[in-house]
Amino acid sequence: MSKLELELIENALDFIQNAVENLNSQEPKQLKYAIINFACGVELLLKARLAKEDWRYLFQDILEADYEIFFSGNFRSIDIDKLKKRLKKQCNVDISIHNRILSLLQRMRNKLVHFKFSGRREEVESLLVKAWSFAWDFIHDQLLEDIEDYYDLINNIREMMRGAESFVSERIQVIQPTLDENRDKGNVILSCPGCLQDTLIIPGDVDPFCLFCRYSDSPENVADEWASEFIGYPHTDPKERMVSPVLIECGECGSETMIEFEDGGQYPPNPAWVCFTCGMSGPPVVYCQECGEAFPWEEDVFLCPDCQNERLEN
Repeated sequence: MSKLELELIENALDFIQNAVENLNSQEPKQLKYAIINFACGVELLLKARLAKEDWRYLFQDILEADYEIFFSGNFRSIDIDKLKKRLKKQCNVDISIHNRILSLLQRMRNKLVHFKFSGRREEVESLLVKAWSFAWDFIHDQLLEDIEDYYDLINNIREMMRGAESFVSERIQVIQPTLDENRDKGNVILSCPGCLQDTLIIPGDVDPFCLFCRYSDSPENVADEWASEFIGYPHTDPKERMVSPVLIECGECGSETMIEFEDGGQYPPNPAWVCFTCGMSGPPVVYCQECGEAFPWEEDVFLCPDCQNERLEN
């Protein structure tokens, strides 16, 4: 009987290759395995980088690290959240800018393994293309010295991913005119909590909907999912949500589906707030350095219109 032996990086790449094969299948059921296998592959890549620093870091509790147990593989391995923190602390590898992609991938995987999941092909393809982009950079930035024996496997995955990448690119081109039309109408366009593309339309007269993955739901549910995905705490903590609600009452329609975006400092987010029910939004506000009155933010403008006019007259 043949014996299967896979090194850590090879095992990670094998999971990802299998995920892409599942993704390219025309059977909807295979999308489940595409998500599960891709999530496993990415997690193993992160562990491979951590193991380069010290094999003991792969133990959830470093104090329990044992060489023989490690090579037996029969130990409690580090979970994904602690893994990302330990990468930053021990390896100076900060992947926090990719948290949305990695967290959504992990949540989809957990739903499939522990509960249930319902998703659209467009949603899954968009996420896995973004996840592959992360994996490709991570492999070459952090594991370049260790992939010499796996170039063929990596290039094979890359070739297989081209179909999904082309789909995403073509899909964006197809919806671009409608996207521009909604932007011209003044409709707010946000990142979609399902596919992470910047294609979620908040029209106000109908339920919010995503042009890319066709996600749509009631304003209440979309606002809840958006806050969970892109803001997280305190919205995702039931106790803190009562004390510091992220979703607040809209002054226009009275629905508790309004979100105020975090202050961006010198370049605040614009719009600064949006209601998922009525679609109303507003620009960020700054305060005049002369009279203290609030006025809409403009780059490098520090005086309200009245004070500007007064200065010109004087």
